[in-house]
Amino acid sequence: MLEIKHILTILAILLVVSFFWMSFTNNGTKTNKTVTGAVIADLNDKSNNEQEIVKEERNIYSDNLHFNHVPITYNFEVVPTKNGYYSCPDAQKERTKKAFEMIKNETDNSLSFKEVENNEDIQIFCYGMKISDSSSQWYSMTEGEGGYELLGNEITSGTLNFYDAMSPQNQRRNCIDLELHEIFHILGFNHVDDKNSLMYTEQWGPCKYKIDDWIIKDLKEIY
Repeated sequence: MLEIKHILTILAILLVVSFFWMSFTNNGTKTNKTVTGAVIADLNDKSNNEQEIVKEERNIYSDNLHFNHVPITYNFEVVPTKNGYYSCPDAQKERTKKAFEMIKNETDNSLSFKEVENNEDIQIFCYGMKISDSSSQWYSMTEGEGGYELLGNEITSGTLNFYDAMSPQNQRRNCIDLELHEIFHILGFNHVDDKNSLMYTEQWGPCKYKIDDWIIKDLKEIY
């Protein structure tokens, strides 16, 4: 009888230890999440010192993912190349800042952003044109990628990669749809099937200049 009690006690201890171990692993581990870009992202190609973003499919928006503070800070990084260094063109910086400002205004200042020189929440990188090995370049050209790191359900950092995938004559050079799309990836939103949505995979065609109402609603609720 005494041996059975000892066995039951040991089993109970093992169950408690297992429970706490699982809780720690789910809530205390820092993980990388994906977020692929408007048009089609080829994440297998990591040339040009690109920041690696791990691909993982997820729902449109879940788990109350969020930064634990506002304003969310950002910085335009300088990328080392074979011929020196490459920084984001002024036009790209301007479009990105307009996107941040639009999100701030549409959320009634619930969410805001601030440019800093170091210790930023979001790193922004710019590169030359990125085309995958696909025979159909039209569908393999990548304009941008956005990724984030999580600690539990808190977003601890984000990365934006922009690629020069547009010619100077392209009408979308004055759009901020791409910038909004990638920023929303960092904030936890995934692609949707609605072709009229800002979060549709491909962002060719006329500029939308409009953030989906459901995105604004979600952001206001969580921030």
